[in-house]
Amino acid sequence: DSIVMSAAAEASEAPVAPLLEEHIFSARMMDVDVHFRVLHYSSGATWLWIGDDSNRMESITAAVETPFDRVPGSTPLLGSEKEFETALSKRLAKRLHAPVFVSRNL
Repeated sequence: DSIVMSAAAEASEAPVAPLLEEHIFSARMMDVDVHFRVLHYSSGATWLWIGDDSNRMESITAAVETPFDRVPGSTPLLGSEKEFETALSKRLAKRLHAPVFVSRNL
């Protein structure tokens, strides 16, 4: 029993990697404040939200690499397909080698 408890105590003292990293920043573009929120999950997936002060989320597009095609596959998860979101999510998924979710609300 003491060995099990000792191992459990050591495991609880070990540093734990965060499950999520968040990066928030803004830029002024053509007289509009554009906000960016990037969530990077420990699984490797990335969520990118681009929007204005309304903080709404009207659409989401997901992209992921597959072994069947050199171009990542993508699909809209919320709202209709938007060319910008599709292109950006595919490009990021290919570069990061991980699933990417993009939401642009401007």
